[in-house]
Amino acid sequence: MSDWDFLHDMHNEGYSSDQIADAAACGYNPYDSSINLEEFGFSSDEWETLNDSELTDENPDVNPELIEVFEDLVHSAEVFHSLTNRYLQIWGELGELFGEIHYGIKRHKPHTKGSDGKLGNDFIEIKTISPEKG
Repeated sequence: MSDWDFLHDMHNEGYSSDQIADAAACGYNPYDSSINLEEFGFSSDEWETLNDSELTDENPDVNPELIEVFEDLVHSAEVFHSLTNRYLQIWGELGELFGEIHYGIKRHKPHTKGSDGKLGNDFIEIKTISPEKG
């Protein structure tokens, strides 16, 4: 049995294409009320709070508004998870924002093919591991 067979099962059970797409993004069926993520070791209580100095230690020239946006997104993800027991699928953007803030990565324009940005003269690709996969 494949790790993705649950998507076929969802189709057979009458889930909408949007619900199946959500499940494909999560790697599990978030609409299955019998799934308790805490049984798999995922807990929203484990979110770590970063202070501003931790974000800017490596890159003191960062735009403070960018830090505020990052913190607001993290807070929204926390609230969403506490209300729905589902994760907001914004991991890639959060990882890239963290890299930009903490390390001074210069990100490319949206939808640029290849890499996510540059660190010095090096092109880099940022990979963010979600709690579901971690």
